[in-house]
Amino acid sequence: DHDYIKIPTNEQGVELYYDNIKKFSTTSSGVQVEGTLKIPDNDGGGQRLDIGSGTDLQIYHNGSHSIVKNSTGDLYIGGGFIGLYNAALTELKIAMYDNAAVKLYYDHSNKFETTSTGTKVTGKINVLGNYETDDDNEIRIGSGDDLKLYHSGGNSFTVHGDDGNYLIKSGNDIYIRTGGDDSAIDCVEDGAVKLYYNNAKKAETVTGG
Repeated sequence: DHDYIKIPTNEQGVELYYDNIKKFSTTSSGVQVEGTLKIPDNDGGGQRLDIGSGTDLQIYHNGSHSIVKNSTGDLYIGGGFIGLYNAALTELKIAMYDNAAVKLYYDHSNKFETTSTGTKVTGKINVLGNYETDDDNEIRIGSGDDLKLYHSGGNSFTVHGDDGNYLIKSGNDIYIRTGGDDSAIDCVEDGAVKLYYNNAKKAETVTGG
């Protein structure tokens, strides 16, 4: 004979069996499941896993998507390492290391991470809107931090290191203006370089000199 329900007489748990294999039992602290706990889709009347006296945490599948819903308080996810992967668990999307970096990936390639001094970007930065930093916080460009941009003490700085030259390049003309939008230097493509004093031109280059 195969057991299907076992109810001990010595005040121990109740056990449920399938084909003489125990699948479910009650314990002194709750219940224990052997194998897979299957809950049908919650697509308008199905089941879900409710956790908390007020069903504050809900975990379910609605037929198309898997959902973790927290209705009261904050939702905490903890662990020494936390990784968010693709469906096959073969590619990282977000990696969170204990006492270390948080990394963001694109197609399993690290593109953004936090560091002990700030952040690090691999590849291009496309800014939509304003990018703001506090005073004395530098934007560093180059593998050796060769170019630095920052604002300090009312002044703005562009600092280039000792490695290589500093090139300012434009596809067309280059204009340098003062705070009052007065002309200071004009560099015309395939043409003159003009120098100004109080917005009045004082010198310029020409074909012969």
